[in-house]
Amino acid sequence: MDHYMNGEMTVSFPAFRTPLADKFIDAGVELGHEVIDINNGLNIGFGDFPAFITEDGQRCNTSKAFLESASDRDNLTVLTDALVTKINIEGKAAVGVQFMFNGKEEIVAGNKEVIVCCGAVGSPKILMLSGIGPKLHLEELGIKCIADLPVGQNLQDHIGIQMKATTNPGCGVITHEALQKNENNIRTSNMLESTAFIQTPLKEPDINWPEIQVKFMPTFYPYGLDEPELHDLNSSKFSPLMGYDTPKEVRMRKEGVTFIPTLLHPKSKGEVRLRNTNPSTPPIINPHYLQSPDDVKVLTEGMRCVKRLSETSALKQYGIHLLDVRMPESSHDPWSDENLEQYIRHFALTQSHPVGTCKMGAPSDKMAVVDPHLRVRGIDRLRVVDSSVIPSVPSGGTLVPSIMIAEKATDIIKEDEAILQTQTVPTVPTVDLSNEATNSLANRHRHRSAEDVPEHLKMTPLWAKMSSCPDLLHTRPRSRSTPPPMTMLAFTSIDEIPNPDPAE
Repeated sequence: MDHYMNGEMTVSFPAFRTPLADKFIDAGVELGHEVIDINNGLNIGFGDFPAFITEDGQRCNTSKAFLESASDRDNLTVLTDALVTKINIEGKAAVGVQFMFNGKEEIVAGNKEVIVCCGAVGSPKILMLSGIGPKLHLEELGIKCIADLPVGQNLQDHIGIQMKATTNPGCGVITHEALQKNENNIRTSNMLESTAFIQTPLKEPDINWPEIQVKFMPTFYPYGLDEPELHDLNSSKFSPLMGYDTPKEVRMRKEGVTFIPTLLHPKSKGEVRLRNTNPSTPPIINPHYLQSPDDVKVLTEGMRCVKRLSETSALKQYGIHLLDVRMPESSHDPWSDENLEQYIRHFALTQSHPVGTCKMGAPSDKMAVVDPHLRVRGIDRLRVVDSSVIPSVPSGGTLVPSIMIAEKATDIIKEDEAILQTQTVPTVPTVDLSNEATNSLANRHRHRSAEDVPEHLKMTPLWAKMSSCPDLLHTRPRSRSTPPPMTMLAFTSIDEIPNPDPAE
């Protein structure tokens, strides 16, 4: 598959690579799997894992790729260490944002849209604090419900299991000592050099996407995870299973690798709820991990796949030996369903890919919070643009889909603006957003009948069914000469569109 080469995000492979990265792929071939480009659209097989790295070897993130080049624009202001407390809503239209900055409450208002992009946890939190969310939950906290929507529901996330294996000495894995010395540019490694996307024997006949991703890390020590974070997982009873039965200094010198079988499409769904009305208080995150027995079964097959990989000649030549997975005081065979379920329920960890809490959907979808144009239902001039709008967690990471959503959103906003300019109804000028003026404009443009909707608007993606929603994740070439709108607020003129399908 050909890939675009001129995008803002620079993608390449790290300068440093261990020999075991190739041997992991060879192990997959030995078991009958294909070697693939993991970004080819049909990602079932084994392949290299690229990274966002610039030409000079530095990490490329969205700030470097998109923000730095736009930092001098007059229509962009960036504030850090600012806490959004509420979206101001007059009538049924968003008119501004309240936030705390330098210990003071500030208010921003404007003449375009409020765009919320705080992620699958932060975005639902802000919406609910603003009165947009499940009515019963908001009323329990004394928040007036402005729009009764399933905000915070449909939380989905990837979870994985760290399976560690020791190797023969001197086979080129990454150790803490090697990182300190930075031998052969070892610090350029992203620690995730190769990966696999597989289907399990439990696959349903009509499924053509992977169920498990196996991440391969050529290191034994889980850099970034330390005793305070893993304390509950690693009591003296359980520590041998994760290699924590030796002092930290010994573990950091140990040579080995880590496999992480990851559940890609969990059936279990969670929720994000407010703990109280204080914007500084973290919300309640209840992911309901492994609530569905099917999720445990698929992860069990993922662990068995790792076992088969570790037994291939490609990896055996390096002395790969998986740590024991037998749970303490268990009488079951280590690789039995019963033992592996205990192991999974104890050691499963989030892969930090939450989505779905402000779900995008068609008019008939009762779980949808935003429409295919990312507009919050029932509230004018308010959109959500981040991973929270993804209806179902994708078969891989969520960084790239989130960037694509933002790219597509800029096109959608410009298209909507162009449609407004062509309508026969008066367009809304830039105005003084006092309460009186705002209420007058909101009332004038909020309640229009279906007969007022232009035919050309009915043919836009506003009417799209759920089957066409994946188009949100595809970008197309567009001119960068005209900056996308970055002002904060915009009046829209329609908030109620009839269902175009009489059968639903």
